[in-house]
Amino acid sequence: MSWNSTVRCSWCYTNGHNRRGCPERKEYIKGNPDSYEARRQMNNNQISKARRCSYCKGRGHNAQTCQVKEEDRGLLVQKLKRQRKKIKDYMMASGFGVGALIKIENRYWNIQNSLYLVTAVDWINSDSTEGVEFIVIDLQSSRERNLRDCVESLNNAPPTVVSPSTDDPSSLCFPVEWEEGRAYVESTYFSKGESRPWWARDEKE
Repeated sequence: MSWNSTVRCSWCYTNGHNRRGCPERKEYIKGNPDSYEARRQMNNNQISKARRCSYCKGRGHNAQTCQVKEEDRGLLVQKLKRQRKKIKDYMMASGFGVGALIKIENRYWNIQNSLYLVTAVDWINSDSTEGVEFIVIDLQSSRERNLRDCVESLNNAPPTVVSPSTDDPSSLCFPVEWEEGRAYVESTYFSKGESRPWWARDEKE
């Protein structure tokens, strides 16, 4: 979308820029340093320099333009890419995927010796660094469950694959953006208004 059709300068009334970026206004301030407009701009500059970023706590910018935050997004992509490589390797080695029969340990709702059929992998919501979200049907009770972070999870042992989803692991499909770490929910890692998260500091160090 072009800004030319949406932005109109309140100083010179020309389309394509706003008052703050107006070349004519800048020339006026330069030639009239004691004018009201010049004093107003000086005050705005001082406020801008004093502004503290809610993300990195630095001054002179906000979270939207924060260079540290932009660098952390790059760190996150690499972090997710590395972790998802482990998840992919586990899924291909074990045969975990849609159509696999599995057993799940250490769940309070788990029925002993019950088998579960994996019916779907919810890639859109699988933005964790620990695993994928998937849906199973309990073959004993026919109850459907939505499970999260059970593959290569730090908190729970991964499911045991009783019967693999396919005899050819290379046929398992993995979304490219998910594999490359570019698919994630922004609010999960960069909550609005919150400071730099612990994982970003640890990753950079």
